[in-house]
Amino acid sequence: FLYYRDHTKGRILAARKEIEMNSNQFLETALKLTAKGKSVFPCVPNQKNPATTRGFNDATRDEATLRQWSSKWPNANLGLPTGEANGLVVLDVDCEGDKDGEAQLAKLLAEHGPLPETLEVKTPRGGRHIYFRHPGTKVPCRTNHPLPALDVRGDGGYVLIPPSKVGDGEYSYLTRHSPSECPAWLFKILL
Repeated sequence: FLYYRDHTKGRILAARKEIEMNSNQFLETALKLTAKGKSVFPCVPNQKNPATTRGFNDATRDEATLRQWSSKWPNANLGLPTGEANGLVVLDVDCEGDKDGEAQLAKLLAEHGPLPETLEVKTPRGGRHIYFRHPGTKVPCRTNHPLPALDVRGDGGYVLIPPSKVGDGEYSYLTRHSPSECPAWLFKILL
């Protein structure tokens, strides 16, 4: 009986520790990004939807707000606004169902050459986000542009970042390079 009680207690403590860890992951990641000058915001746990009423417009670098959010939504996903606000443009390569963004990207690379080493994140459905520095000129968000299964996240958009989870998958780093300058040929076709 004592073993059973200890075992149950252990499961309860493990569950509490997992909740605390998720909360700490949100807060730790948010604080690391804000230290680098990036604004972030919470998204609904296991979803891409913002948890706040104004969505990415609520993004902040304020530590007190981030702590409040991590208490209110301990399992929140972490959203990162794209565009001039955070100095980022993201090429979203979709690979889900009949979408083959990798094949579409390969067409562009065959014509124009390779992409520079840059930050890349694996998405839960097998695609990836390729990060570039914002060029200082408005870059609109677009879907299926410049080709099907390729999306652009620029001004007025956002992406989820690790350690966010959606469905059975999670966002994870493929590379940890700093975002590089967007190649001129790619910048031209993203607009």
